[in-house]
Amino acid sequence: MGTILYTTEYAEIREKQKSLITGAFTPIVWTEETTYSTNELVKPTKNNGHYYRCISAGKSGEEEPKWTTGFWDEITDGTAKWREEEPVFVLDNEPADYSYPCVIVGNITPIAEIQKATGNQPATDLMTYVLMTAYQLDNKTYNQIRLQAYDILKQVQNVIRENTTLGGFSGVLRATGGLYTLPDTLPVFFKVQQSWLVRLLVKRES
Repeated sequence: MGTILYTTEYAEIREKQKSLITGAFTPIVWTEETTYSTNELVKPTKNNGHYYRCISAGKSGEEEPKWTTGFWDEITDGTAKWREEEPVFVLDNEPADYSYPCVIVGNITPIAEIQKATGNQPATDLMTYVLMTAYQLDNKTYNQIRLQAYDILKQVQNVIRENTTLGGFSGVLRATGGLYTLPDTLPVFFKVQQSWLVRLLVKRES
């Protein structure tokens, strides 16, 4: 018997990737006298439309800090320090409603099929294109949206490095980051594209 490639299972892997990326940009509510680690993301107790990423680990103060909303403003809080960030949208397609900055988790496709040495077990390599896009709204400069796009890329790359089996997803042998590129773009956009490669065991027909 030959092998079967289940497209629906590839779609499930893509949804798992999307979920893992979403987690990296989902904040918790700030609390007083709490120890925070570098890179943790919080939002104020009263929503102001901005998030804050810990850039210096420490313990928050007894009172909530005054959250400023300028691009990458730094806020001292007890012994911790925060940096302002905009919410990042994790989407399936390029937005039509200016939902930027965003991470677009694109189609997942097989790029090769090989025979594994152990038991001649077939496997396939999958590729998901992940596009980070920042847009020059709210008086951000082009250099600022460039910095923003690369920082979002860094967060996505952290997710890839931390999830070498996609959180133990069945059949995944290895998940790694591929090369990233800079697609052609308009002057008000900055885009960075990351490839997410997955080596997956292929089921045989019974």
